[in-house]
Amino acid sequence: ITTATDAFVIKPPQPYTSQVSVLANDSNSYELAMSAAQLQGPTHAQMTMNADGTFELSNWDGTKGYDRAFYAATVEGPNGIETATGQMDLLWTD
Repeated sequence: ITTATDAFVIKPPQPYTSQVSVLANDSNSYELAMSAAQLQGPTHAQMTMNADGTFELSNWDGTKGYDRAFYAATVEGPNGIETATGQMDLLWTD
């Protein structure tokens, strides 16, 4: 699995619901569908990650600036389950 860093500009109020999957720019050699799971949420809000890679941010603490979150991208290929870590860069702004 190859993951690419995802960048989002978040303009509260919230909740913020992503329209794009974090998996959209990730790939695997099998060209099979992948799933996502949250590994570490951002520091300044709560995150709910959906298996399709979309997510929701809520309970923002009001801190502006950069934040980061991590997810696992997983695919079940012919040789078993493979997982890689993906990164999300978040910019809280107004």
